[in-house]
Amino acid sequence: MDADGTLRRLFPHSWVPEEHHFGGPGVEIGPSLVYAGTVHHGQGLQPGGAYVVRRSLNGSVQWQYRTDHPATALDTDGDSVYVAYNSGVLTALDADDGSVRWHTELKVDGAPTTALSLAVAPQGHLLIGTVDGRILDARLGRDSGS
Repeated sequence: MDADGTLRRLFPHSWVPEEHHFGGPGVEIGPSLVYAGTVHHGQGLQPGGAYVVRRSLNGSVQWQYRTDHPATALDTDGDSVYVAYNSGVLTALDADDGSVRWHTELKVDGAPTTALSLAVAPQGHLLIGTVDGRILDARLGRDSGS
């Protein structure tokens, strides 16, 4: 948004000309954006039809990560991008190259759950808001799942 309150378009949401992308959650990392979405083919979500992408503010793709499930939430601590999916999986991607650092299935007392919100908190914690109204506190390690 410009200083006068005018919205300005940075770049087209879809970066692949033959694909139509539907947007999802996003965060800013320095001079770039990381956001998630799905590809519309007119036949429902296809395998590999969901994505997380990091793009510089000029629109160039720095990396993309394809998956089968849409993201419900994402956040970053600058080193990792944490992505929750509607399948109940939580994944940490390397913020620099998009490679998978770890992934885990979210469970509360042994029962699967789905995250609807994520927030990176101080001292290496990830706060997770679940579909059933719980707030989970996951301690983040550098190389292991929560």
